[in-house]
Amino acid sequence: TIAQQGATISGGLQTNANVFLRDTNINAYLQPQYDHQFFGGESWLNINYSYQGLTAGIRYDMFINSNLRDPNASYTDQGIGRWYVKKQFEKLTVEAGYLYDQIGSGIIYKAYEQRPLFIDNALQGVSLKYNFNKYLSAKAFGGRQKNAFDIYSGTLKGGAIEGFFSIGNDSIPENKINIIPGVGFINKTLSEATMEEIVGVLKSYLEPDRFKPVHNSSAFTF
Repeated sequence: TIAQQGATISGGLQTNANVFLRDTNINAYLQPQYDHQFFGGESWLNINYSYQGLTAGIRYDMFINSNLRDPNASYTDQGIGRWYVKKQFEKLTVEAGYLYDQIGSGIIYKAYEQRPLFIDNALQGVSLKYNFNKYLSAKAFGGRQKNAFDIYSGTLKGGAIEGFFSIGNDSIPENKINIIPGVGFINKTLSEATMEEIVGVLKSYLEPDRFKPVHNSSAFTF
């Protein structure tokens, strides 16, 4: 971490390296890594910058003969895995880029990453969050979900109002009761290309198995 005249630059590098040795006793063969590649790995480099309420960051991802995406195949690719810019204006926070967030406990919406599992479903879009006070906030967001180094064609948008209240004596934390109320909404719209693909597949179904696809699906949580 580097700090100078109020600005802060921080970063981190995570690297995994694997050596693949053929072993017929555990079916470790007939796969590219075991047959002729023998080595694989993944790296993620993060760089973040913050200054007077402005935060920005970028992450470079690299996969070489990786088996994270498919244990039975080899995946090699590299590029910008994430970038974001966030600015706070008193009670309002605006963020754009690849966003991680969730509504409530994450039942209807959770954009997060788990690198060891090759999970990264960040939302590429824009979010707005407004803090009415330290107890109540509202947020809204919209964009498209990440798919490795690509973006899914459908759009996703949602919002939530969330609160946090404590009842009890602050001097006795174990006797306090925390209440976290909230209401959330999420909507997903399929692209025209995806809908055409679904319709094409449904045409091959027998009549009793066919159904009418819809462009939009929505969910609520309380």
